[in-house]
Amino acid sequence: MKKISVLVPVMILFQTLCVSLSAKGIIRSELQQEPKELVIEGLYYELKDDIAELTWINRDRELPASIVIPASIKYDGKVYQVSIGRAAFSGNRDIKSVVISEGITDIPEFAFNACPNLENMTIPKSVKSIGRYALVVGSNFKTETIDGVIYLGDVLIEARDHFTSYHAIREGTRIIAYGAFESCIDLRFIDIPDGVTYIGSNAFASCRKLTDVTLPESVISIGDKAFYMCSALESIDIPTGVTSIEESTFSFCLNLKSVTIPSSVTYIASNAFMGCTKLKKINTSDENFKKQIKSGLSVSDNKKGRGVYRGHEYVDMGLSVKWATHNVGASKPEMAGNFYAWGEIKSQFKARNKRRIDHDDMRGLFGAENYRFFVRWDEVSEYPGREARFAKYNEDDHKRILDPEDDVASVKWGGKWRMPTVEEFIELQDNCTWTWSCINGVYGQKITSNVPGYEGRYIFIPAPEADWRDVRRGSYWSSQQYLWGPGSAACQEIYDRSTCGIYYDASRCNGCMVRPVCP
Repeated sequence: MKKISVLVPVMILFQTLCVSLSAKGIIRSELQQEPKELVIEGLYYELKDDIAELTWINRDRELPASIVIPASIKYDGKVYQVSIGRAAFSGNRDIKSVVISEGITDIPEFAFNACPNLENMTIPKSVKSIGRYALVVGSNFKTETIDGVIYLGDVLIEARDHFTSYHAIREGTRIIAYGAFESCIDLRFIDIPDGVTYIGSNAFASCRKLTDVTLPESVISIGDKAFYMCSALESIDIPTGVTSIEESTFSFCLNLKSVTIPSSVTYIASNAFMGCTKLKKINTSDENFKKQIKSGLSVSDNKKGRGVYRGHEYVDMGLSVKWATHNVGASKPEMAGNFYAWGEIKSQFKARNKRRIDHDDMRGLFGAENYRFFVRWDEVSEYPGREARFAKYNEDDHKRILDPEDDVASVKWGGKWRMPTVEEFIELQDNCTWTWSCINGVYGQKITSNVPGYEGRYIFIPAPEADWRDVRRGSYWSSQQYLWGPGSAACQEIYDRSTCGIYYDASRCNGCMVRPVCP
């Protein structure tokens, strides 16, 4: 354990007490405040009111191979309830075994993302939710894969297959994790067994052919956007143990005609059924809920959905995220802005106000040798076509999603702005009309929403790059590596009058534009 010097304030004016570090922990304090940081048995906590949160510092520090996350800790006579912080252990290479104690209720997003040496984890019955990418781990992780679905004990983590029609979840499953079946576009029928208590956020989002869902009476919690854009779903009966219907849980279930809501439900989010324009039969004893749901079915125009967040304009097109109206480094929709290598925050090429960018302009500016994370060339590589070694997002750390400090949209624009994911680009393709257009002499795609209530709202994405034939195109980074190993990343390609799509094997050293999104 690394040792540091600390000061602990006392009540006597001008008097301080030097404290030696005990084997039990390290304490850091500020004058007349509770300690901000506490280290016990190698784990770093931040104390906030009555909560001791396992902090993101754990991802970068040397930790024991086996860790036990307690339900509570005691410091200075006070008991603190332990919570796991966002990305608390993301990318940590030391931990091999994790025991989460009974009493912990949530495993938040990115908590154990990209822990390459993690082999096993004990998840207690008290855990109610598992967040986005919370358990994206390496090949050493001892999970079970049954019919294309990954399980860890009684937790269903992820469906790897896009099912053609029907799938039965394994008996004994208790939790369906965040986004487990998201975008399984061919899934029509799902059999959820009795015993499932928690259905995570986005669990079945964008399963557009899902027509038949029976929720067992064991279900007591349904996460936000759990059935978002299940456009074929026609009816749903909420189990009697459920007490709330969260944000956008059934939004844009375009064919939903009937819903039954038990008296146990005491809260319904105002947009829980937004866009369900065919919903006519609302079975509930609470007339106020019935009025609320009916009034929330349609979507107001809101001046074409435009707004400003941290100084940058966005358009709400009824999708899971709002899209910026212009690129990073640009001030107008038709401007290209700056070009970045994947994971870099310093631009090697600034397009300024150019309407046409010749590939010769960028030749030599982007390559492995001047790439931020490049280490060396390898003679032999297990990733054909990408024979290089990188200092981060490599085959050792198993990181596949950009950290905020390497996401140029997050760094340059701040707040909750970030680069889009592959899934968000696909959502943009599937729910919008793409039209080859020209604005102020710049060619590109006008992308217009088809989501009911949001029709007509659009963004313009320029395609300013041109080759010797003057064929126009544009490339936009996602925040994800995808499929082909650490040398590549996924980007959205915009083409001259032809089909646009995701290119999954772009060299991460290439220069691409960035179009940010925000919640």
